[in-house]
Parts: sequence; structure tokens; C-alpha cells
Amino acid sequence: MPLFFFFSVQASTLLEINISNTQNSENIMLSFSNKPVYVFFFLHHPDRIILNVRDSTILNGLPRDFNSDGIVQFIRVRVNNSHNLRLVFQLANCGKIRAIMNHTGVRYNLLFTIIRNKKIGLNRFAHPCKFKKKLIFSPVLSISKYSHTAGQTKKNTKGCATLSATNIKNKIIVAIDAGHGGQDPGAISKYGLKEKNITLIIARQLQAWLNSDPMFHGVMIRNSDHFISVAERSLIAYKKKASILISIHVDSAYNRRAYGASAWVLSNRRASRELVNRLRKKDGQFNILRKNKNSLLDGNYTDRYVRQALLDLQFIYAQRVGYEIATKVLCQLKHVSALHKSKPAYASFGVLRSPYIPSLLIEIGFISNTREERLLSNHFYQKRLSKSLYQGLHNYFALHLP
Repeated sequence: MPLFFFFSVQASTLLEINISNTQNSENIMLSFSNKPVYVFFFLHHPDRIILNVRDSTILNGLPRDFNSDGIVQFIRVRVNNSHNLRLVFQLANCGKIRAIMNHTGVRYNLLFTIIRNKKIGLNRFAHPCKFKKKLIFSPVLSISKYSHTAGQTKKNTKGCATLSATNIKNKIIVAIDAGHGGQDPGAISKYGLKEKNITLIIARQLQAWLNSDPMFHGVMIRNSDHFISVAERSLIAYKKKASILISIHVDSAYNRRAYGASAWVLSNRRASRELVNRLRKKDGQFNILRKNKNSLLDGNYTDRYVRQALLDLQFIYAQRVGYEIATKVLCQLKHVSALHKSKPAYASFGVLRSPYIPSLLIEIGFISNTREERLLSNHFYQKRLSKSLYQGLHNYFALHLP
């Protein structure tokens, strides 16, 4: 018997969730009316499955707690105004998890099989629970046009590949660059407020927000008042194996009425110049790829034209991802600050040079504007800014795992 029922005329509608038990495992099956656009991932401490589904509706009955000894402890739901649904299945006593997508008749079924720990016996069997058919249009994270389709997600999980929920240690590493530092104070306000101090405060707060989320691990490019060159900042992020580099700055202008936040990403001109430089210098980071036994660069594929083509693809990828993340960040920043530019802009900033790490530079406001200077020195406002940066990163990576 199905546990929950869902009805909607929208595409890829979630029709039902069915939870059942066997002797050694527990199954969660979600049925869709059409091929869904979705993404899922596993987190631990506590163990849970996070599932984001595009365009869905839900009925009464969620959230739901299970006061028993089964593997599924509770089901939570989060909603937003974009008609997208996030389901969280918190688990207990689970060993390994298998996920597979199949097609039966007019339905597409996503099946999670959760292997029970051998130390835990079977204490609960599935029982039906029905709820009123009251439609509630869902909200959660916004899903961009680059969201994974079911086929892509299945490919990413290698079909029926077995994953250990208790051994998942991989996190998304975010390199946080507090602009300027040391003998380079950056912009200085009329009343002596220095850019290097504001950026370090907000960078530390962003790191705290990221590290409170089990999906992320924030690392600081600088964590004190010392100078680091822009080239070295990018290299530090690379050595720390970061998936994204976010550089935090404060703007300044002769026009003291200029105000608002903005986001900047790698420009085509900068990408072309860096491509030439790296080919000329035989990029050391690129040579690391050659040592990978599974790399395309193995064997005879090391001539200049192949290197140029691969580096060009890296720059295109880094530029596109940086732009998408910057868009998500601006969507969150506009709830805290006015925007100087409503969309990410392209620039030739030195910190946005790496083809291996998508990078973005955020100007959080104008220190030359008296009103924004006062806000930027306010601890509460700084915390709101740092949280909006975190939420932008979270909203992107929840649906686009690196």
C-alpha cells in the first residue's frame, strides 16, 4: 500500500511514495508521471538522503515521523515559490544504499534500497497511511536550466552502484578569499574603514556558515592580516582542491552616490591571455593531469594543439559555472542589499585566472557611499551578507554536485 499520494497536472509529477521492508533492507520507491528532472545525494551525521525534484505538488501528511525501529526515521519536506520539492529521508541503522531508476508502464520509479546493519534486527514492517488529497504547491531550491535529468543522474550514480552512507566523507570545498590584506588595505572610507578588515570578517563568517552545513568545507585563502598576491590566491585554492573560489571585496567610486553589490566572473579577454601564458610556460598544474593514468593526456596526446583544446574547454567550463553560481549569489544578496548590477559581469581581475577552479568575485557594497559604509561596519549586516553568500552557494551545489 502506498504511504503518500500526490496528484498534479504538471510535468514529472511525483505520484506516490511507497516504503516497504524486507528481512535485510528497507525500500523507498518514488513514482513519477513522466521522466523527472531531479538530483539526489547522501549526507551523514545524521545519515540522510536528500532528493530535489523539479515541478511537484504534495499532499497533507508531510512532514512525517516514524516512532519505531525502522531505518527511515522521518521524512521532511521543504518548499519555495518555484514549484520545486525537496524531500529529506533521515535514516538510522543503515549500512549501504543502492539507487536505481526504472520505467514501468507510464511511470518512472526511483528506488532507494537501504541495507540494514547486520547488528539490527527487523522490528517494523510497512503499514499503509493515507492522507487527504489536498494540493499544496511546493516551494524549494530553484532549479536552473542546467539541472540534471533522470538519465544524467542515473549515469552519475553508475546505475546500481552501491554507496556507503556511513563512509561518505567527500565535501564540496569552497575556497574563501578575503580581498587585500597586509600592506594592501584596499579601499579606505572617508572615516578610515579599511576594505581588508571588512572582507576578512565576512570571509570568516562565510566559512562558519559553510562548515555548519555537512555538504561543505570552507577553507580560507588568508585568515589574518597579511598580503598574498592574486596569482598565489588562485594557486592556494588549487592546492586545497577547492571546487569553487569566491573572492570577497568592497567597491569604491569617485561618485559617492554609487551603491549596491555586484558579482564578477572570468572575462573572455582574461581567459585568452591566461591560455597563451599557460601554453607558453607549460603550465605545471596542467602537467599534473598527465600523471593520471586514466587521463586523455597519457601516451602521445601531449602536443600543443591538444593542450590548447583541453585548456580552452577548462576555461569555458570555469567561466560558465562561475557565472551560474554568481547568479545564485546575487539572487540571495538582493534580499539584503541593493544590487549595483543585477546580473554577473565579466572582468579581467587577477584572482579570476584559474581554468581549473570556477571563480567569482563579489563586491558587497561601496565603502565610498556614506550609508553603505555605515552598514558595512555593522556586525548584524555583515552576518546577513555572509549568510546570503552561503545560501547562494548552497542553492547551486544542492543541484549541481561537482
